[in-house]
Amino acid sequence: SIVSGVSSSIASSSDMSFIGGGLSNMISHSSNQSIIGGGLNNKIFHKSDGSSILGGKANRIFASSDLSVIGGGSANTIHDTSNASAIVGGTANTIYSSSNFSTIAGGYTNKIYSDSEKSFIGGGELNEIYDNTDKSVIAGGRANEIYNVSQRSFIGGGNLNLIYDTSNISAIAGGNQNRIYDNSNYSFIGGGQSNYIYDTSNRSTIGGGRENKIYDSSSLSFIGGGSFNIIEGQSFNSMIGAGAYNHISGGTDLSSIV
Repeated sequence: SIVSGVSSSIASSSDMSFIGGGLSNMISHSSNQSIIGGGLNNKIFHKSDGSSILGGKANRIFASSDLSVIGGGSANTIHDTSNASAIVGGTANTIYSSSNFSTIAGGYTNKIYSDSEKSFIGGGELNEIYDNTDKSVIAGGRANEIYNVSQRSFIGGGNLNLIYDTSNISAIAGGNQNRIYDNSNYSFIGGGQSNYIYDTSNRSTIGGGRENKIYDSSSLSFIGGGSFNIIEGQSFNSMIGAGAYNHISGGTDLSSIV
Protein backbone atom coordinates (compact mmCIF):
# COMPACT_ATOMS: atom_id res chain seq x y z
CA SER A 1 0.00 0.00 0.00
CA ILE A 2 0.98 3.64 -0.58
CA VAL A 3 -0.32 5.96 2.14
CA SER A 4 0.64 9.28 0.57
CA GLY A 5 3.28 10.99 -1.55
CA VAL A 6 3.89 11.77 -5.21
CA SER A 7 5.03 9.54 -8.09
CA SER A 8 5.79 6.54 -5.88
CA SER A 9 5.13 2.94 -6.90
CA ILE A 10 4.95 -0.65 -5.64
CA ALA A 11 5.32 -3.18 -8.44
CA SER A 12 3.42 -6.44 -8.87
CA SER A 13 3.99 -9.44 -6.63
CA SER A 14 5.36 -7.30 -3.79
CA ASP A 15 2.91 -8.51 -1.20
CA MET A 16 2.37 -6.65 2.10
CA SER A 17 4.83 -3.88 1.14
CA PHE A 18 4.41 -0.25 2.11
CA ILE A 19 5.41 3.30 1.12
CA GLY A 20 4.55 5.91 3.74
CA GLY A 21 5.09 9.08 1.72
CA GLY A 22 7.65 11.19 -0.08
CA LEU A 23 8.44 11.65 -3.76
CA SER A 24 9.44 9.14 -6.47
CA ASN A 25 10.03 6.19 -4.14
CA MET A 26 9.85 2.68 -5.58
CA ILE A 27 9.56 -0.94 -4.44
CA SER A 28 10.24 -3.26 -7.37
CA HIS A 29 8.54 -6.58 -8.09
CA SER A 30 8.65 -9.61 -5.82
CA SER A 31 9.91 -7.67 -2.78
CA ASN A 32 7.50 -8.87 -0.16
CA GLN A 33 6.97 -7.19 3.23
CA SER A 34 9.29 -4.32 2.34
CA ILE A 35 8.99 -0.71 3.50
CA ILE A 36 9.96 2.77 2.35
CA GLY A 37 9.00 5.20 5.08
CA GLY A 38 9.37 8.37 3.02
CA GLY A 39 11.97 10.65 1.52
CA LEU A 40 12.97 11.25 -2.07
CA ASN A 41 13.90 8.81 -4.84
CA ASN A 42 14.55 5.81 -2.60
CA LYS A 43 14.38 2.38 -4.24
CA ILE A 44 14.18 -1.26 -3.17
CA PHE A 45 14.83 -3.57 -6.12
CA HIS A 46 13.34 -6.97 -6.90
CA LYS A 47 13.35 -10.01 -4.63
CA SER A 48 14.50 -8.08 -1.55
CA ASP A 49 12.02 -9.44 0.97
CA GLY A 50 11.58 -7.77 4.34
CA SER A 51 13.90 -4.87 3.54
CA SER A 52 13.41 -1.22 4.53
CA ILE A 53 14.49 2.29 3.65
CA LEU A 54 13.15 4.52 6.39
CA GLY A 55 13.85 7.89 4.75
CA GLY A 56 16.46 10.10 3.18
CA LYS A 57 17.33 10.67 -0.45
CA ALA A 58 18.50 8.45 -3.32
CA ASN A 59 19.17 5.40 -1.15
CA ARG A 60 19.19 1.96 -2.82
CA ILE A 61 18.78 -1.67 -1.78
CA PHE A 62 19.51 -3.85 -4.80
CA ALA A 63 18.17 -7.26 -5.79
CA SER A 64 17.94 -10.26 -3.47
CA SER A 65 19.12 -8.42 -0.36
CA ASP A 66 16.60 -9.75 2.13
CA LEU A 67 16.07 -8.20 5.58
CA SER A 68 18.41 -5.28 4.89
CA VAL A 69 17.91 -1.72 6.14
CA ILE A 70 18.94 1.81 5.24
CA GLY A 71 17.91 4.16 8.02
CA GLY A 72 18.31 7.44 6.15
CA GLY A 73 20.91 9.78 4.77
CA SER A 74 21.60 10.15 1.07
CA ALA A 75 23.06 8.06 -1.75
CA ASN A 76 23.66 5.03 0.48
CA THR A 77 23.65 1.66 -1.29
CA ILE A 78 23.37 -2.02 -0.35
CA HIS A 79 24.21 -4.17 -3.38
CA ASP A 80 22.86 -7.54 -4.53
CA THR A 81 22.63 -10.53 -2.19
CA SER A 82 23.79 -8.71 0.94
CA ASN A 83 21.25 -10.11 3.35
CA ALA A 84 20.52 -8.70 6.80
CA SER A 85 22.91 -5.79 6.26
CA ALA A 86 22.43 -2.19 7.35
CA ILE A 87 23.48 1.37 6.62
CA VAL A 88 22.13 3.48 9.45
CA GLY A 89 22.76 6.89 7.87
CA GLY A 90 25.35 9.19 6.40
CA THR A 91 26.17 9.92 2.77
CA ALA A 92 27.44 7.77 -0.12
CA ASN A 93 28.20 4.72 2.01
CA THR A 94 28.20 1.34 0.23
CA ILE A 95 27.96 -2.34 1.16
CA TYR A 96 28.82 -4.45 -1.89
CA SER A 97 27.50 -7.85 -3.00
CA SER A 98 27.30 -10.89 -0.73
CA SER A 99 28.42 -9.06 2.41
CA ASN A 100 25.78 -10.53 4.70
CA PHE A 101 25.17 -9.22 8.24
CA SER A 102 27.47 -6.23 7.69
CA THR A 103 26.88 -2.66 8.91
CA ILE A 104 27.96 0.90 8.22
CA ALA A 105 26.66 3.11 11.02
CA GLY A 106 27.24 6.45 9.30
CA GLY A 107 29.80 8.84 7.93
CA TYR A 108 30.77 9.65 4.36
CA THR A 109 31.90 7.40 1.50
CA ASN A 110 32.70 4.39 3.67
CA LYS A 111 32.74 1.00 1.90
CA ILE A 112 32.52 -2.69 2.73
CA TYR A 113 33.41 -4.68 -0.38
CA SER A 114 32.10 -8.04 -1.61
CA ASP A 115 32.00 -11.25 0.43
CA SER A 116 32.93 -9.51 3.69
CA GLU A 117 30.39 -10.92 6.10
CA LYS A 118 29.69 -9.57 9.60
CA SER A 119 32.01 -6.60 9.13
CA PHE A 120 31.43 -3.12 10.55
CA ILE A 121 32.38 0.51 9.92
CA GLY A 122 31.26 2.87 12.68
CA GLY A 123 31.64 6.19 10.88
CA GLY A 124 34.22 8.65 9.67
CA GLU A 125 35.01 9.05 6.01
CA LEU A 126 36.71 7.15 3.22
CA ASN A 127 37.19 4.04 5.34
CA GLU A 128 37.20 0.72 3.45
CA ILE A 129 37.06 -3.00 4.25
CA TYR A 130 38.03 -5.03 1.16
CA ASP A 131 36.88 -8.37 -0.30
CA ASN A 132 36.62 -11.58 1.74
CA THR A 133 37.40 -9.81 5.01
CA ASP A 134 34.89 -11.27 7.45
CA LYS A 135 34.22 -9.98 10.98
CA SER A 136 36.55 -7.00 10.68
CA VAL A 137 35.96 -3.53 12.12
CA ILE A 138 36.93 0.06 11.39
CA ALA A 139 35.45 2.09 14.23
CA GLY A 140 36.00 5.51 12.64
CA GLY A 141 38.59 7.97 11.45
CA ARG A 142 39.57 8.86 7.92
CA ALA A 143 40.89 6.81 5.01
CA ASN A 144 41.65 3.72 7.08
CA GLU A 145 41.67 0.42 5.17
CA ILE A 146 41.66 -3.31 5.88
CA TYR A 147 42.66 -5.23 2.75
CA ASN A 148 41.62 -8.60 1.29
CA VAL A 149 41.27 -11.69 3.46
CA SER A 150 42.36 -10.01 6.71
CA GLN A 151 39.76 -11.70 8.87
CA ARG A 152 38.77 -10.40 12.32
CA SER A 153 41.07 -7.40 12.11
CA PHE A 154 40.49 -3.97 13.66
CA ILE A 155 41.31 -0.30 13.16
CA GLY A 156 40.07 1.92 15.96
CA GLY A 157 40.42 5.29 14.26
CA GLY A 158 43.00 7.80 13.18
CA ASN A 159 44.06 8.64 9.66
CA LEU A 160 45.46 6.56 6.79
CA ASN A 161 46.10 3.44 8.86
CA LEU A 162 46.32 0.26 6.76
CA ILE A 163 46.20 -3.49 7.41
CA TYR A 164 47.26 -5.33 4.25
CA ASP A 165 46.25 -8.72 2.77
CA THR A 166 45.85 -11.85 4.88
CA SER A 167 46.89 -10.25 8.17
CA ASN A 168 44.31 -11.98 10.32
CA ILE A 169 43.36 -10.91 13.84
CA SER A 170 45.61 -7.88 13.67
CA ALA A 171 44.87 -4.38 14.98
CA ILE A 172 45.84 -0.74 14.72
CA ALA A 173 44.27 1.17 17.60
CA GLY A 174 44.76 4.64 16.10
CA GLY A 175 47.31 7.19 15.07
CA ASN A 176 48.42 8.36 11.66
CA GLN A 177 49.78 6.41 8.68
CA ASN A 178 50.56 3.21 10.55
CA ARG A 179 50.88 -0.04 8.55
CA ILE A 180 50.67 -3.78 9.12
CA TYR A 181 51.80 -5.51 5.92
CA ASP A 182 50.89 -8.86 4.33
CA ASN A 183 50.65 -12.11 6.28
CA SER A 184 51.41 -10.53 9.67
CA ASN A 185 48.83 -12.31 11.80
CA TYR A 186 48.04 -11.35 15.40
CA SER A 187 50.10 -8.18 15.14
CA PHE A 188 49.37 -4.84 16.80
CA ILE A 189 50.22 -1.13 16.53
CA GLY A 190 48.89 0.96 19.40
CA GLY A 191 49.19 4.40 17.83
CA GLY A 192 51.70 7.03 16.89
CA GLN A 193 52.78 7.93 13.39
CA SER A 194 54.31 6.02 10.49
CA ASN A 195 55.02 2.85 12.44
CA TYR A 196 55.33 -0.25 10.22
CA ILE A 197 55.22 -4.01 10.78
CA TYR A 198 56.34 -5.66 7.54
CA ASP A 199 55.43 -8.97 5.85
CA THR A 200 55.16 -12.23 7.79
CA SER A 201 56.01 -10.72 11.17
CA ASN A 202 53.42 -12.62 13.17
CA ARG A 203 52.49 -11.68 16.74
CA SER A 204 54.62 -8.56 16.66
CA THR A 205 53.86 -5.24 18.36
CA ILE A 206 54.72 -1.57 18.12
CA GLY A 207 53.23 0.27 21.06
CA GLY A 208 53.48 3.78 19.63
CA GLY A 209 55.95 6.51 18.82
CA ARG A 210 57.12 7.64 15.42
CA GLU A 211 58.68 5.86 12.46
CA ASN A 212 59.47 2.62 14.25
CA LYS A 213 59.81 -0.45 12.03
CA ILE A 214 59.77 -4.22 12.39
CA TYR A 215 60.93 -5.73 9.10
CA ASP A 216 60.01 -8.99 7.30
CA SER A 217 59.83 -12.34 9.06
CA SER A 218 60.54 -10.94 12.53
CA SER A 219 57.79 -12.69 14.43
CA LEU A 220 57.20 -12.19 18.15
CA SER A 221 59.15 -8.93 18.09
CA PHE A 222 58.37 -5.76 20.01
CA ILE A 223 59.09 -2.03 19.93
CA GLY A 224 57.53 -0.22 22.87
CA GLY A 225 57.78 3.32 21.56
CA GLY A 226 60.21 6.09 20.83
CA SER A 227 61.26 7.07 17.34
CA PHE A 228 63.25 5.71 14.41
CA ASN A 229 63.85 2.33 16.07
CA ILE A 230 64.41 -0.63 13.75
CA ILE A 231 64.29 -4.42 14.07
CA GLU A 232 65.58 -5.78 10.78
CA GLY A 233 64.32 -8.85 8.95
CA GLN A 234 64.47 -12.40 10.30
CA SER A 235 65.07 -11.22 13.86
CA PHE A 236 62.78 -13.57 15.75
CA ASN A 237 61.60 -12.65 19.25
CA SER A 238 63.57 -9.41 19.52
CA MET A 239 62.78 -6.26 21.49
CA ILE A 240 63.49 -2.53 21.63
CA GLY A 241 61.93 -0.96 24.69
CA ALA A 242 61.94 2.70 23.61
CA GLY A 243 64.35 5.53 22.86
CA ALA A 244 65.51 6.70 19.46
CA TYR A 245 67.63 5.34 16.58
CA ASN A 246 68.09 1.92 18.17
CA HIS A 247 68.86 -0.90 15.73
CA ILE A 248 68.78 -4.70 15.84
CA SER A 249 70.45 -6.23 12.78
CA GLY A 250 68.84 -8.84 10.56
CA GLY A 251 68.98 -12.49 11.54
CA THR A 252 69.61 -11.68 15.21
CA ASP A 253 67.16 -13.76 17.23
CA LEU A 254 66.30 -13.23 20.89
CA SER A 255 67.98 -9.83 21.07
CA SER A 256 66.93 -6.84 23.12
CA ILE A 257 67.71 -3.17 23.65
CA VAL A 258 66.07 -1.98 26.85
